[in-house]
Amino acid sequence: MALQAYLWRSRTVRCEVDQIIIVNGSQQGLDLCARLLLNSGDRFVMEDPGYLMARHVFSATGAAAVPIPVDVDGLDTERLANVQARLAYVTPSHQFPLGGVMPIARRHQLLAWARKFDAYVNVRSSVDRGCSRQGRGHLSGRPLFNHRHPGRRHQPDVIGLVMGYAALEARQIERGCQLLAQAVDQLRSRRLS
Repeated sequence: MALQAYLWRSRTVRCEVDQIIIVNGSQQGLDLCARLLLNSGDRFVMEDPGYLMARHVFSATGAAAVPIPVDVDGLDTERLANVQARLAYVTPSHQFPLGGVMPIARRHQLLAWARKFDAYVNVRSSVDRGCSRQGRGHLSGRPLFNHRHPGRRHQPDVIGLVMGYAALEARQIERGCQLLAQAVDQLRSRRLS
């Protein structure tokens, strides 16, 4: 319940406790989102330049990256007009690696694009703050369609402890848990061999 309250207070993410899945850091959260949202042959929008690890995680599903240039205001949303993609990964609060902040007008353009193409928007607020929110048709507040919220929390008193979390849409909880169970099984079999 504490994480649920944190998500509401700091990220305006409304979810039930059973929609939150604990993962081993933000990378596993990105991997979970990629496997839930992307299929081989899908396309996803990435900022160019952007966070290469996210690009690699999304590409591992067999989906293809559509790089969209950034400028001092972040992702150039004008270039999205006719881009059909299943997902867009953006860092609007502090574009990585250039540091631009996406103005509200561009955020609205991004949301209009997501609604037009029924796409998901994966928003990472900044590298040091985790992910702000993602989903179809929203960047903040109550989700209009689906939402996923990967993020991470560091515990500075315990060396090496990084907790990740993902707040998933209720209908995707079962599939998300199955994917995590498969990952655990794979790790076990590697340790035993």
